[in-house]
Amino acid sequence: MKTLEDFKGVKYRVPGRFVGETAKALGATPVGIPLPGVYEAIERGQVDGMFINWAIVPPYRLQEVTKFHLENPVYQSPIMTLMSQKSYDRLPPDMKKLIDDNSGLEYTKRIGKVWDELTIPAKKAITDSGGVIYSITDQERARWIAAVKPVYAIWIDEMTKRGLPGQKMFDDLLATTARYGRK
Repeated sequence: MKTLEDFKGVKYRVPGRFVGETAKALGATPVGIPLPGVYEAIERGQVDGMFINWAIVPPYRLQEVTKFHLENPVYQSPIMTLMSQKSYDRLPPDMKKLIDDNSGLEYTKRIGKVWDELTIPAKKAITDSGGVIYSITDQERARWIAAVKPVYAIWIDEMTKRGLPGQKMFDDLLATTARYGRK
């Protein structure tokens, strides 16, 4: 995919609803396939490509069935360690402290660094298999961003309908991404 027009008529494996909305906004057809089925779906031509994080490529040997890999991120993967409030509330104070001391922004940055470091061997596996890693121009990237802006509104509206501060959450996400994420 080098231009927005290249997405027309292409089937892409997506990891979830909002990435699927993004695929549609770009012009592709989103296809939901569980991660373990991606290799076979690409090999059989059931999908033409996938939206996936670099770190996922080597463990699933996706470099064996793909040739071209876009350097520019289309989305960012949230990585979360979650616990229900009810379960947390049942813990004794020392366990709560242990969780509290090992979560939050510093934990997030540490896990993000580990995840990002997995990009290096993933890209090596891709190029060692003959894959090509390429980038789109800044001008083309701006076109893609403009095309997917309506998806932002869908997400914000859904969060707001859930009683959450959708716009504030989105603005915070953009600020955090600008500070710590990939461009």
